[in-house]
Amino acid sequence: MGDVDELRLPPRDRDAHKGHFGRVLIVAGSRGMAGAAVLTTGACLRSGSGLVTVAAPASVIGQIAAAHPAAMTMPLPETQSGRVSLAARTKLQPRLGSFDAVAVGPGLGQSAGVTALVVWLFQHCPCPLVLDADALNAMAQAIRQRRLQWPPTNDSMSDPAFVRVLTPHLGEFRRLQAADADLPCGTVEAASMVELDELVMTLAKKLRSWIVLKGANTRMTDGSKLWRNSTGNPGLATGGSGDCLTGAMVACLASRSDTRLAVRRACYVHGLAGDLAAVDLGQHSMNAEDLGAYLPNAWKRLETEK
Repeated sequence: MGDVDELRLPPRDRDAHKGHFGRVLIVAGSRGMAGAAVLTTGACLRSGSGLVTVAAPASVIGQIAAAHPAAMTMPLPETQSGRVSLAARTKLQPRLGSFDAVAVGPGLGQSAGVTALVVWLFQHCPCPLVLDADALNAMAQAIRQRRLQWPPTNDSMSDPAFVRVLTPHLGEFRRLQAADADLPCGTVEAASMVELDELVMTLAKKLRSWIVLKGANTRMTDGSKLWRNSTGNPGLATGGSGDCLTGAMVACLASRSDTRLAVRRACYVHGLAGDLAAVDLGQHSMNAEDLGAYLPNAWKRLETEK
């Protein structure tokens, strides 16, 4: 992972206000999967964001607001099945410019409207974007159908606004990789550590995005350099753990830190929260809610005194 000192948080200015610490938008949740949005929002709030807004189908927005009164909410148009509809784009578009980072995917479900919305965000979001869960399934479908036009211009990747971070687990990574016939497609599960490193870096280069491959020694790469995370344990292998990482990741990106530090810091603290939870609770009984409860202590370990 490298020197942990590099990941330490600079002290906050005593005159700072909430606008200094990032405005985040989370597009997540659907009927029956509001919990994913709740977990992502909670982790984001516990990871230093100054202002958090959750955009979700109107029928579930009340559940999210009740769980996290500190977050603002944006009800979105939805389908009869309770998933966001493509009409949500009309509501999101005029407000995207007011956020410092956006996360999309947890609990969205799968539909043609979700896929179209994710592709539009990937191509047009004017700030760093984190894609997880159902957003990754939508990306795989769009890649297979050759619907992605990325990046917008040849020199746009030097612009921090076009940072894209995809956070797949192994199954989601396999689907992304298999969706592009031009990518080498060996058996991911049978790949050696070095081979897997190469596969992850190849996909990052192809998408001109960050890939964070979740699992033991989570891999993080921008396609030019790769890091492995040193924190975490098997207790993190539980539903909702990735949603918490998404919340921490988008908070770090919204803080306007260097992207490499932001990505590595989020992965480190997410794993450290799991390690602290395991000490008190054991790995067997840990769940994603516990990660949110232990994130404050994990972040505290990275704080530096002024």
